[in-house]
Amino acid sequence: MANCDEAKKNMGVVRCTMLPQMFATMFTTPLGFKIPAATIEEGADAIKLYLQDAMLNPDLNERIFLWPPFVGFEDAKEDAVYEETPLADLKVRDGKYRWRVQVQQDLCTHRAMGTHNGGNQRVMFFDIENQLFGMDNTDGDFMGFNVSLLNVEKLMISDGSAATRTPIYIVLKNSKQIDKTGAIMEASYVDELNRLTDGQITVVGVPTATEIKATVRTVCDETNILGLEMADFIKKSAAGVVEPITSVTEVDGVYTIVGTAFTTGTLGGETPDNLSVKAYELIPATVTITP
Repeated sequence: MANCDEAKKNMGVVRCTMLPQMFATMFTTPLGFKIPAATIEEGADAIKLYLQDAMLNPDLNERIFLWPPFVGFEDAKEDAVYEETPLADLKVRDGKYRWRVQVQQDLCTHRAMGTHNGGNQRVMFFDIENQLFGMDNTDGDFMGFNVSLLNVEKLMISDGSAATRTPIYIVLKNSKQIDKTGAIMEASYVDELNRLTDGQITVVGVPTATEIKATVRTVCDETNILGLEMADFIKKSAAGVVEPITSVTEVDGVYTIVGTAFTTGTLGGETPDNLSVKAYELIPATVTITP
């Protein structure tokens, strides 16, 4: 319903028409995530760093996710609902903002995207004009819109004339977040951000108390992750006690981790924010040392 106490605002001439355009990708964030007004005041470089740090946050409850580029976009909004009587025309409700976007990646990424299904999160859209589309809160911070439903749908398998792709259905919980507090900011830096990628550590050969050989490869396409340093690896015993590593070398994608008293346990990596090679999250390997 209309807010009868709201003062009418002027609608004068503007030099630049700033409106959201077709979505190119999106961020999904925890409900409490925001880009502080103070960070926005510092400019694009500060915002870029703030977003990249949030993407690498080791706490999954605080991490934000930048989705793969969209290859398709459909506006599926529900129009406002009205009731017409012989005596009057009545507005029932405002309708809903909802969209169906499409991603074309591998099956591994399709499965990963499905783990983000549901509500209780926010979404910020990045459009084809390098704009970030979200909302302002009462403190001047920039936030995503509340999501009522995000659902990664079944694959659209190629029929010979259109490529296979993943549809994603997004419905906003409160349409007034756009109509009353919607905001746009220039965000060309989004294309420079590094999406977090899962990497798997795999033990090669037979490990000993003084030497472990391992590969580190991306989970989805098994590309070697090179350039890791000694400080990137963490060796733990079965009880979770850290065991010192004295050197690490890499030859043809195989890392040789040297120590003095390795025991059965795990070989893992630093958290994404501390890893020397950005932006990966390493999945530990089980290490069995035979006495």
